[in-house]
Amino acid sequence: MNKPLSLEKAEVELEPQPGTLLKAVAQEDRFLDEFMTFMRKRIELDAQHLANLKGLQDNCNPDWRSSSIWPFISPFIVFCADEINHLESHIIEATACLDRIPHSSPPLPGAKEEFNAFDMPEIIKSPYLEYLRCYEVASSERSVQDLIWYRDALPRYGFKRLLPESERAYRQAVLQQQAAAELASRWYRDVFPEILEQHQQRAEAVKCFLHGTLTRQSLLASRLSSSNSTAIYDTILFSSSKFIAPHHEQMNKEKGHPFLKEVCYRNHAADGRVVKPIFGTDIVNTVALAHDILRELESAGFIQPRDLGGTTSHSGLTSSAPRELFKLEQDLYESGITAMQQSHLGLWHTLEFALMTAPPLLPFSNKEISLYSKGIPPDKMDALLKTRVPVARQAIMALVRQFWDYKIRNRGYEIDAHLNLTGRSDSEMLVEDLWRKCDIDEDCPFPRGVERVWDGIGKHFKVVWKKTGEEYRRQPGKVKTPVRDAPFVLMNFATLGNRPNWLPPTNGASVQL
Repeated sequence: MNKPLSLEKAEVELEPQPGTLLKAVAQEDRFLDEFMTFMRKRIELDAQHLANLKGLQDNCNPDWRSSSIWPFISPFIVFCADEINHLESHIIEATACLDRIPHSSPPLPGAKEEFNAFDMPEIIKSPYLEYLRCYEVASSERSVQDLIWYRDALPRYGFKRLLPESERAYRQAVLQQQAAAELASRWYRDVFPEILEQHQQRAEAVKCFLHGTLTRQSLLASRLSSSNSTAIYDTILFSSSKFIAPHHEQMNKEKGHPFLKEVCYRNHAADGRVVKPIFGTDIVNTVALAHDILRELESAGFIQPRDLGGTTSHSGLTSSAPRELFKLEQDLYESGITAMQQSHLGLWHTLEFALMTAPPLLPFSNKEISLYSKGIPPDKMDALLKTRVPVARQAIMALVRQFWDYKIRNRGYEIDAHLNLTGRSDSEMLVEDLWRKCDIDEDCPFPRGVERVWDGIGKHFKVVWKKTGEEYRRQPGKVKTPVRDAPFVLMNFATLGNRPNWLPPTNGASVQL
């Protein structure tokens, strides 16, 4: 061994390793196969495009020729016919050239050989590493002493004189490394040059094909350009102003049709007066109006109707006849909603009539009211709400929260929130349970044992574990902060982008209608 052992070990990791180029050539050959498949699919796409163009041409409406559009579409129809002819010739030539490309040959022709070059560098690296290991052992001080002792020992009749074990392993490793190196060197000398030659020939064939393809593509583009120029010139001759003039005349006639005039609503119980229907439309509009009114009332601190000089019923809202409903609707139509927003009593009236004239927002049946008269388990709540409140559920439940919060905050002014929401006087326990156990922001029940409660000390509502009083936190990945209800203040919806101004505060969660 002429080199130091440390240098021999360092050279083991020298790059490039034997076999690296062979694998690169094999990969390049595989890439060429993939590329030729790509080119064949490219021609197939052209053929499909040609078939589509022919089908499109066959489907042209023959009545176009007698239409006023024919003068300016006919140049393009002619261009499409030229495109079909040129593309068909291009596809025939490209397919013939592609079929002449030779198929790839395997980098290692023939059956399994004694030496598989694809196993490099492992197949020659392993014997070399074994050689280094055995050499290191055989050249150690003790092994050298054993070998010298063996050399100088006197012969004894009848005894075999085996070489020391380290020396035998060293000699065997040298022979194995020499055999592996000889096979690899022979492959590099006799086989690999032929592989590289075939690889070059195939690359040259692909290059010639690409050159021909691009040349034909250029010729196709030139032919299409000529047809295109003719079509452009013929198209420019068309005058769009002359074409569109009669259309404008007919449009003006159609604009006066009765279908385009907005109809008006007449209240036949009020001498047929024209008003804008505000009450008794649908649930979505009612919920939107209720939230808008509550927002205005919140900004005024929820002034009571009696504080404004109104006559209140047990519900806390003005007890009014339908006649007053129609009068209020007439006032809203004549004065506008802006003027009504300045009248808190008018807002209370509007809220009352909106809820009175709409279908119940929580339309529970007699059976459900009776079944859950003493409360509803959380596992039943989700199914009940999704069945009975399929539309605007989160917005409606936000009303439940606002009404019930108001009721608790203002004990002296009792408000039958359950009656306003369900239309039933016997639904108080069920609605209160919904307020306590429903996670309105997440549109699902709270976990069993979690409820919304009034904190008389902190003057706010919070969500807690009923047994311990500890604040409830939603599971990780949703909301990490404690669940607290939004305070009763006017939300500045202008800062919330395009969010409708009638949506209630939802602790950052969106309300879906």
